[in-house]
Amino acid sequence: MTGPTPQQLGNIGVSAVGLKLERPPFWWGIADNARDDRGIDLLAKARDSSLGVEEFHIGVQVKTGESYFGRPKRGEGRGIVGWWYLERNKKRFNFWLGCDVPVLLVLHNEDLDRHFPPLTGQVVKTG
Repeated sequence: MTGPTPQQLGNIGVSAVGLKLERPPFWWGIADNARDDRGIDLLAKARDSSLGVEEFHIGVQVKTGESYFGRPKRGEGRGIVGWWYLERNKKRFNFWLGCDVPVLLVLHNEDLDRHFPPLTGQVVKTG
């Protein structure tokens, strides 16, 4: 059998990240947004540690696959400290910046079953 299609791999990543956010230490409420995905895969309700009041909503965009891990950032003597992500689609990028909720970008490595936020929450405009 061959590996998953790109769509299947993306679905696997979204499911894995959603499950991670629903478990400790996060305990976030997750709503799948795949039926109307235009740049946000999941809608999350961030909660406090007591599982009480919903604090705020966050959009979560998941990028799954080896290609997203090709630009590592190395720390001084610490090995890899993160990865750079470059969004080439200006329309999608501007959607994230103008979205009604903050958008968390998560890079998912299915081979390692690990999730990583990009290097920084900063947006660097290059062109």
